[in-house]
Amino acid sequence: MDDANWISSSLEDLEDILDIADDFYTLTRAAINKDKSKLLTNTTIMTNTILLRFGQIVIPIHPSFGAVHFLGVIINIHLNYSLVKKELKMHIRHFINVTKTKPITNCQFCYITNHILFLQLFYKMRNTPLFKSTCLQLNQSIRNLYKHKC
Repeated sequence: MDDANWISSSLEDLEDILDIADDFYTLTRAAINKDKSKLLTNTTIMTNTILLRFGQIVIPIHPSFGAVHFLGVIINIHLNYSLVKKELKMHIRHFINVTKTKPITNCQFCYITNHILFLQLFYKMRNTPLFKSTCLQLNQSIRNLYKHKC
């Protein structure tokens, strides 16, 4: 079984969800390593170990305040802009490396950029707003390639 993500608004709701999941895992005889469980929370003040009931087992989980990838989006409680900016730069660099050698017109490049690349970038920066100057800086290499295609 692959990774599973459970989302809830409170610890009690999460334990109820995990209880149902544990019943399912028991029914299907799925082997789950509950000790590898991680908890992502939206508080920065809790540093104590959290005791999470997962079925019949209580797991001590130590809060981690680092960045986490979830469905292709970087989530970090401290709004670390540099992580998101680095991820966006890598995505733009990959896009440019793929498209710069392709025999496409400037109109095709514009269409692909607006309907594919920018939507992917908006998705990746969904939880972290960036300044206008940062967006313009990230967009500079795309504009340069557009000028080259023209």
